[in-house]
Formats: sequence, C-alpha cells, structure tokens
Amino acid sequence: MPEIDGWVVVKAYRERFPDLPVLYVTGYVEQMRPVPGGTIIPKPYRIAQVK
Repeated sequence: MPEIDGWVVVKAYRERFPDLPVLYVTGYVEQMRPVPGGTIIPKPYRIAQVK
C-alpha cells in the first residue's frame, strides 16, 4: 500500500476489534513488528500453511 503500511492498518483495526485474527504474509520476516495474537507466514509459503 503506497500511502500506508499493513502494520498501521492492523493496529487501527485491532484497537476497534480486539479479537480480530491477523495473518501476516511477508517476505521481510527480519522486519516483523507483529501484533499480539497474529500469525506470521514467511514468503514463499505453501497454501497448506494458510489453512
């Protein structure tokens, strides 16, 4: 997202919906800033990891 990153979006939604599940899919695992309760899947990944 050119104007805002996913971390900001997740933080805003989790403030409003604290039980919202979050799935992070990233090629930049070393730059992770996870939100508690989120799941991290590094790229490349297999679809079985998402299910």
